[in-house]
Amino acid sequence: MKQNSLLLGFINSREKENLDTFEINEQTYLDSKIGGFPHWLDFKNLCEIPTCTGTCEKPLKFLLQIYAPIKNIVHAFHRTLYIFVCGSKKCDNRNFFIIRCQMPEKNEIHTLNFFQTDNPYFETVSKVANICVACGVSADKKCSKCMTFYCSKFHQISDWPVHKDHCKCGNSPKKSQCWPEFQISIYSPEPIIIKKNESLFTHQVSDLLPPSLETLSIDSQLPAEPFNEFTDTYENSIKDIVFYKFRKSIHKYPDQIIRYDRGATPLWISGKNKILKEDIPHCTNCGANRVFEFQVMPQLLNYIELPADNELDWGILSVYTCTKSCEPKTNKSNYVQEFLHVQQIKI
Repeated sequence: MKQNSLLLGFINSREKENLDTFEINEQTYLDSKIGGFPHWLDFKNLCEIPTCTGTCEKPLKFLLQIYAPIKNIVHAFHRTLYIFVCGSKKCDNRNFFIIRCQMPEKNEIHTLNFFQTDNPYFETVSKVANICVACGVSADKKCSKCMTFYCSKFHQISDWPVHKDHCKCGNSPKKSQCWPEFQISIYSPEPIIIKKNESLFTHQVSDLLPPSLETLSIDSQLPAEPFNEFTDTYENSIKDIVFYKFRKSIHKYPDQIIRYDRGATPLWISGKNKILKEDIPHCTNCGANRVFEFQVMPQLLNYIELPADNELDWGILSVYTCTKSCEPKTNKSNYVQEFLHVQQIKI
């Protein structure tokens, strides 16, 4: 029998309110999270994060990262995927950008005794890399007065209201252009065994949760049925069996924001706007096929505090990565771009 490889990601209800003051350790370095600064796996060889190609032309905003090592690939012993998106209120081309970074078990970062420090994350990383004080990505611009680094002129201007009172003192506030920061807790759900003539909904949620998941502090402020807003849209579309299966599949764990199952197929939210296997582009670095790895659920939108007039939305974000998890061909950066498909909710 095939082993259940599905992993579910949930938001830990305890927000990392002051993560920039957290001490560096392996747990915060090799983690999965949303918002805040990206925790770069290789902060010495960063890549440039592009600006949006839409009308806004603003810097893309860090959405989340997933720590996803592949133990049978030596150079992917440590491996993290990062997703960025245009966070502008209105944009005619809502760009997503995903990159992958990986390192062997023994690597230059670890030999630097990086974890043996009491310094906060930003202060530690900024000693060896130029990091934008507003968003945490690679930066090549700086304040002429205090030499604080920025990734773009836009972030330098946007950050000025909080930076001006701290300019020259070397203690500028961080993360002015970041979404709220939460840790993602990853768990393996127990398989659901359905007996003959037994409904999938017969079992109680508490009967299916492993002990560690029962005690997990999942945010309880979300509505019991996160997809009520979609009900009206689909009430006249009962022929959309895909959406019915989607709701049925998440019924036991309605707060899930990540479904990780490398090599499987996405849990689509609709029968429309799905991507066909032949339309998934090959790896731009080595030419190998890409395979589905994980998907981001629409529940995540409840956590990033979007203004009412912000039109950022999605049904499913499905991520496809190189089957070989190849190494970069260039020494300029240790990051490889991967592919993300956006399935919007349309009938």
